[in-house]
Amino acid sequence: MRKERRAFARVKVDLPATLYIFEGEISYSGAILDLSQGGCYFPLDHDVTIGEQCEVIVTVGEGANAETLHIKGQIVRTDGNGAGIRFFDTSAGESGKLYSLLAKQ
Repeated sequence: MRKERRAFARVKVDLPATLYIFEGEISYSGAILDLSQGGCYFPLDHDVTIGEQCEVIVTVGEGANAETLHIKGQIVRTDGNGAGIRFFDTSAGESGKLYSLLAKQ
């Protein structure tokens, strides 16, 4: 049996998002399918490099209730279909928004 190494529980989601790669200033639009306090999975049909620093931008809600999260991270895994991103340097405000989002899922 495989031991789970994740520090945070994953939640299956389907949230529109943008992945911005700092190196090369490249952005990809898509959807996050798997989210936790510690990271996410972002499906991609482009190659990205493990170790690249990035930002995940997610808007949750609509109209006056919409909130946008800007979460810095690093590509830690690729599988040909997408990238696993580990979040880091999350501000207290962004961390709180992310926690609230996960609690609603």
